[in-house]
Amino acid sequence: MMTWFKVDDGYAEHPKTLEISLAASGLWVRCGAWASKYGTDGFIPQKTVWRNCEGSSGNPKNIAKKLVKELCSSGFWEEVDGGFMIHDFLDFNFSNADIQRKREESNARVTALRERRKRERNRVTRDVKEESVTPLPNPNPNPNTSNDVLDAGEENPSEDATSSKPSKSRTSKTLIPDGWHPSEHHVQTASERGIDLATEAEKFRAYAESNARRYANWDQAFNNWLLNASNFNRGQHGYVNRSQQRYEQNMQRVRNAEIAERAKQPQLTGGADNAFGF
Repeated sequence: MMTWFKVDDGYAEHPKTLEISLAASGLWVRCGAWASKYGTDGFIPQKTVWRNCEGSSGNPKNIAKKLVKELCSSGFWEEVDGGFMIHDFLDFNFSNADIQRKREESNARVTALRERRKRERNRVTRDVKEESVTPLPNPNPNPNTSNDVLDAGEENPSEDATSSKPSKSRTSKTLIPDGWHPSEHHVQTASERGIDLATEAEKFRAYAESNARRYANWDQAFNNWLLNASNFNRGQHGYVNRSQQRYEQNMQRVRNAEIAERAKQPQLTGGADNAFGF
């Protein structure tokens, strides 16, 4: 908090001001500003008066004595032990106690504002993470007993449709619409983050369709996908989206299972056209 030494707009025409010299008037203003800065409540040490008179033609102490006499005789200053006191200083200026209190209040407001912004950032980050939860791979080949971890608030396909406690939000969630496509906001987000929008949209649709994903707001779901795409590992082929990594791992498991299944079938021998060798 910056402090100020207040000078009335009628100071220049005040009868007391007209009684002193311009040099004395300047010394009064300079010393008043010094007292406000250092919180002396209007007290001016003698050495401060002499220092403010240095650089003047003549002996600084003699000049200081002359100017101090003008200020004291006209009522601007009062002589006290060790220096001088500006007359009625606290009637027009903040005391040091007032300044410290205002600084503490200002610091408390700034601290509270920072804490509030920190809580808001944490809340937004938590909401984004909950919306972009990715399911674990399903080792169970039976499609009727899926073990996928559902997104927060997503409808469970295996849940009894006659549940006694239907969720209001679940009824509004749908599969990805056939005509869904990225919006202008997605174009802007992808451009700002250097993301290949067409590739991410294709991955997003493939991921949603292969996992029967349900959302109430597909535009927001894709926006979260783009935000999550910024968390990538750079390699020879550019960035790799974490969700896409898990999707590709799932697909690789499927391919491996197909290879293993083919390996169980009878193999052709030699140059035969069938498993019987002829």
